[in-house]
Amino acid sequence: MMEKEKIPGEWLLGLVFLVLLLGSLLIYYGGGMLTGGGVAKIQNAGSEVGCGGINRTFALQQNVASSGTCYIINASNIELNCAGYRINYSFIGNGGYGVNVSGFTNVTIRNCIIVEGTGNGTAQHGILLDGNATTISDHINIINTTITVQGTRSQAIAIRNFVNHTNISSVIITASGGNGSGIFLTDAHHNLIYYSEINTTGSAAKGIVLTTASNTTLVANTIRTFSGYSLELSDAGVNNTRIYNTTL
Repeated sequence: MMEKEKIPGEWLLGLVFLVLLLGSLLIYYGGGMLTGGGVAKIQNAGSEVGCGGINRTFALQQNVASSGTCYIINASNIELNCAGYRINYSFIGNGGYGVNVSGFTNVTIRNCIIVEGTGNGTAQHGILLDGNATTISDHINIINTTITVQGTRSQAIAIRNFVNHTNISSVIITASGGNGSGIFLTDAHHNLIYYSEINTTGSAAKGIVLTTASNTTLVANTIRTFSGYSLELSDAGVNNTRIYNTTL
């Protein structure tokens, strides 16, 4: 009877090493790119990086910064959860926004610290919600977020051009630039602002501005200004504004 050929010892050791290496790679690449619940991470050598476009639910894992706009939302039905990390945008004054949502619906921004990095720019808004007559941004939620703007005419939250049914809750805003605003709504309807605090210290900076905005509701807010209006209703297109338990 012919004796079976034996596998040399070094071949066996090599096979074991290969199996262990493949297992390690599967654990790293298979488990490192997604967290539970399908929340994506952008990774570079094992760490989350940078600003850019977002087309799925996303959670920050570190502070981020951009010389211009940091995040652009490119899809509906998603959430940006900053998890308490900071977005520093437009830090050289070249324009841009902290988060730009234009033409998408059912988007949530929560747990963010959004900071305009310099006061040298103009109209560099913390969060821009923008639509148009054919592409309506609807049902945007901004929750538990702190926004600081310091440029001239910079608005912490700018809502314009047929953006409707926005809910702003537990937001703390500081606007220190001249002619800036805490929240500015124009051509925006059925929006709710509640349990929020707005402080403006810039010359002629306003707390909340409504222009061609109907059915706005303010509940349990505190608005403090240095020289501008706490609440400005700027034209005949503003109607059915409801204010409850709000300090102006």
